Amino acid sequence: MLVAEGDDKFKAEEIKFARDSVRTRPKSKYKSAIAFTKIRTLVFFISLLASVAFGSLPVIVIGLYSAISFVTFFTYASDKTLARKGGWGTSEKALYTLALFGGWPSALMAHNRLRHKSIKKEFRLVYRATILANLVGLLWLYSEQGAWALNSIMSALLSCF
Repeated sequence: MLVAEGDDKFKAEEIKFARDSVRTRPKSKYKSAIAFTKIRTLVFFISLLASVAFGSLPVIVIGLYSAISFVTFFTYASDKTLARKGGWGTSEKALYTLALFGGWPSALMAHNRLRHKSIKKEFRLVYRATILANLVGLLWLYSEQGAWALNSIMSALLSCF
C-alpha cells in the first residue's frame, strides 16, 4: 500500500512479496480430506481385523501393518521438519519403500495431516502405485500360495527363537 508522506513523496507500507506467499488448501477442503483419509484408513484396518477374525489372515499381519504405519508416519513428520529447515530429509525411495511394505495408511494420513508430499504430482503417482502393489500383495496372501508362503516365513522366523 502506498501512503503519502508529504511533498509529493510516497512510501510503501505492508508490503507482501509473491515469494512469501504460502500455498494452502482452503480449510473446508483440508478438513474434508482429513476426514476422508481417516475413514479410508479405518475401513482398511477394520477389514484386516475382520480377516483375522474369520481366520483368513494371521494376527501378525495387523501387527506388521501397524508397526510399519507407525514408523512411516514419524518418518514423514521428521522429513517435513527437515524440509522446513531447508535440510536434506528422507529420500523419496525410502518413503516409497515404507508405503510399499504396509506404511501407506499412515503415509496417507501424513500427506493430509502434515501437508507433506501432497503437491508433487510425480511423488503422488509413484506413491499410489506403491499402494496398489501393496494391496495386490495383501490380496495374494488370501490365496493358497500366499498363505503357504506366509506360514513358511512365520515358521522359519519362529524356529529361530
